[in-house]
Amino acid sequence: MTLIAICAFLPYFPINHLALSLPARVLTGAIDRLIPFSPVWELVYVSIYFYIFVLVFYIRDPHLFRRTVLSFVVIQATCFVIFLAFPVGIERPSGLNPGGSFFDWGLALNYTLDQPRNLFPSLHLANAFMASLLLLRVEPRVGALAIGWAVLIGYSTIAARHHAFADVVAGIVVALLADRLIVAPAIASRRDRPLLHPARYALAVIALYPVAVLLLYLLWRAGWQPFVWPPPT
Repeated sequence: MTLIAICAFLPYFPINHLALSLPARVLTGAIDRLIPFSPVWELVYVSIYFYIFVLVFYIRDPHLFRRTVLSFVVIQATCFVIFLAFPVGIERPSGLNPGGSFFDWGLALNYTLDQPRNLFPSLHLANAFMASLLLLRVEPRVGALAIGWAVLIGYSTIAARHHAFADVVAGIVVALLADRLIVAPAIASRRDRPLLHPARYALAVIALYPVAVLLLYLLWRAGWQPFVWPPPT
């Protein structure tokens, strides 16, 4: 089931490049202009990849895990269709200095890997809130912390100029629908059995995130730059 979830995400990159050839709308508005640009928020933005993977080790009940994977797959498929039917772009900052700041380097690396498409709805927010709402239903205290972090991820997508506020709202709506239609019924049917492993299972995955950041920092200090900056026009 984990492999199915990973495979469901793989079309993201071909769609990302295909959408570059399509006319794109810009949804940036007044709220986006109020939030100052800061590469530091990239640290929160990329945490989503560990955030989602927590569920692989934290969910104990097989039925709930299968429904969670189904929810993830449905979210990806829904967003992929919208990415092609309603392409959205964003203007990215051009003044980054990858050699002068680790945060600039990390943001430039992400900008290179992920072209400014596949924005509406935000997959970051759809996946983050799907996971958070699941935890909120099963373990409210843990879920409340997860919701708080998902909100920070939402802010980071705007502060690092990956998304506009409209993308964030649309991503949350997708998550709410997936939770209501797929995850919530599975939880309701399994209330008589333990659904999660002990919290240490989740903490072990979360602890890998600062390790990954440290490794990237060391690569930056070593002068590794696997991308051309500024990108060719």
